[in-house]
Amino acid sequence: LESALALFRRAGRVDASMHRARLAVLARGGLSAQAEGAMRDMAAAGFVLDLRAYGALVDAHCTANDVEAAIDVLARARAAGVQPDEGMFGALVDACARSGSFSTAMGLIEEMEAQRLPVEALRESCREVLSERARRAADIERDNLREGVSDSPLWTERFKFWLGLPNDLYAQDE
Repeated sequence: LESALALFRRAGRVDASMHRARLAVLARGGLSAQAEGAMRDMAAAGFVLDLRAYGALVDAHCTANDVEAAIDVLARARAAGVQPDEGMFGALVDACARSGSFSTAMGLIEEMEAQRLPVEALRESCREVLSERARRAADIERDNLREGVSDSPLWTERFKFWLGLPNDLYAQDE
């Protein structure tokens, strides 16, 4: 990571692809604050912030487990006229599922379906995330309560229903 960033600093003329590569390196490392700075540098240098740039920034925030910031980047991309693709949505849904923000995840999935983007691959990855959460349920619940992150149980059950997993969504009506 550091050697890639050092190479960027030593480069004489920096083009858009080098800026995007810098963003991608920072994203993989979850260095979201530095990725935000790289995005500002890219804009200041006169380069168009495209889907790849916004996608890398979303990835950086998702890797850093900062779902709110990633959702903010999605809004900024849209405001700039950049339409999110299935990769950006996928990263966001995965980050939401990992953080327990199931209502946000479902909203993103509904947007994907409305845009006719494929969602089937997300089902499997989200099932894996929920399985992992189930194995670590006690620790996650304690952390979520401390951080005020967790959604209501209803959203958890709706998300499980979308995934095709057993849930208690309709047991309440009996």
